[in-house]
Amino acid sequence: MIPELQIIKNIAKTYSLSEPRIVGGIPRDMIIDGKSFKYKDIDITTNSEDILRLAVLSSRGLGLSLKIFPDGHSTIFHKDFSFDFSSRFISNAANDYMKSNFSEYNEKYSESYSRDFTINSLEADFSLSDIYDPTNMGLKDIEERIIRPITTAEICLSDDPRRAYRAIKMASKYNFKIDNEIIDFSRNNHKIFSPAYSQEVRPQYISATISASIDLDGRRTFENLIRMKLLSAVPLSGDFKDWVIKNRMLDTYFKSIDTEQI
Repeated sequence: MIPELQIIKNIAKTYSLSEPRIVGGIPRDMIIDGKSFKYKDIDITTNSEDILRLAVLSSRGLGLSLKIFPDGHSTIFHKDFSFDFSSRFISNAANDYMKSNFSEYNEKYSESYSRDFTINSLEADFSLSDIYDPTNMGLKDIEERIIRPITTAEICLSDDPRRAYRAIKMASKYNFKIDNEIIDFSRNNHKIFSPAYSQEVRPQYISATISASIDLDGRRTFENLIRMKLLSAVPLSGDFKDWVIKNRMLDTYFKSIDTEQI
């Protein structure tokens, strides 16, 4: 355990706060890549409302600056990495679904059930010795190499349409398959993922995410964009533009602008 995490853990104990855990990328990548994974961001949750209090107290205890973002999450900036404290986003639709369909539903994990994909819902203690799987699906889906919504594609992608592009990037990064339910929902509702129709999805976000995905696996990225009927929503810029031109896919790209309007 790095010293800073020990300080955060001690602060939580001193102030009788809920147990802090590492969530998301680090537990996921540790399972996928073993001890070879690298990280720059450490995502922290307490699965409770006291997460912001822990962030503020930890900032003072570490003597590091803290920024609170409009979506509710906060970040402590360290010279080598950052500590990201969760926004405590709770999806009522996701939790209603889990209450009705998951026999082991636990209100403690209402934040976990609100996350995007099963493989991102894993949690770990600060020493990374214990892994927790609140949905009982995360570890299984890593083994099966699939990106699957925790609830339904409709709930998952309606809560945050940017998740469609995140799924494409993760598929390219890990060589995972995107669940057919995500593919089908995206194809049948592709307009909600376009900046022309949704204010939640900005061109800059799409461009940055897809350019990063192209760098990881250009062919897989392009094929998933076509399968999900999202190709026309991607700005022709950055690494995406360079890849499209280099691989002579301009005709396919511009044809998609016409066909995806239907």
